[in-house]
Formats: sequence, structure tokens, C-alpha cells
Amino acid sequence: MNAPAPFDTRLARLYAAMDRAGVGAYLCDHAEMLAWLTGYSVSETFYHAAVIPRDGDPAWILRRLDELPCRKWTWIGRVIAYADHEDAHGVVIGITDRPPWKGGYQLPYIASSSATASCSARVTVPATV
Repeated sequence: MNAPAPFDTRLARLYAAMDRAGVGAYLCDHAEMLAWLTGYSVSETFYHAAVIPRDGDPAWILRRLDELPCRKWTWIGRVIAYADHEDAHGVVIGITDRPPWKGGYQLPYIASSSATASCSARVTVPATV
């Protein structure tokens, strides 16, 4: 997916860092970084994240209540919303079990917070979509 300016330049910087680190995806759940990379950030009341693979289309994962504003403000086309009673981290972990990422394989990734990093052994992100 091609991001519009200024996000294209920001993604290029992220991809360069990912290449240097040898990782296939960036799992971002830090509010300011989400706004900088995607154009949207939500309140801090429920867990939210964006998965940005090195190759392929990124995805936003957030509370269903925030889905419509996210779709309005972000350039990311894939927005996955969860209900308040669902396990948000489980949704993030399970995104590769559904098309179009079904069949993805384990890749190292960079996490933007220690809470997300704690899930690293269970996250599967494909190299390509």
C-alpha cells in the first residue's frame, strides 16, 4: 500500500530501521507514534495497535467505538475493530489467522512498548500479503 505524504517519508524511515534490525514488521501501540505513522490515534482507555509489515499492507487494530474515526483519518485501509468485552491483545495476536494474512510465518519484529513485547512469542506476521 502506498501511503500519502508525509506518511510515505515516515514509512521509508521506519522501513530503513526495520531493514537494519532485520525485522519483518513493526507492532506499534504508542499513541504519539501511531499518530505520526498513521495519521490517527485514539484515547488511552483500551488497547490499540497498528501492525506495519515490511512488505504488504498494514492493519489498525482498535476498539469498535473508535473504528469510524480511524477510517476517516488514517491512510491504512485495513481496520480491525474489536468489542469492548474481547481480549484486545488476543485480537492483535490472531490477525494472521484470518485472510489475507492467513498462513503467515513467524518473523522477528520491533514492538513500541513493553506490554506489546511481552506477546512476542505468540505474534505471527507474514513477510508479504
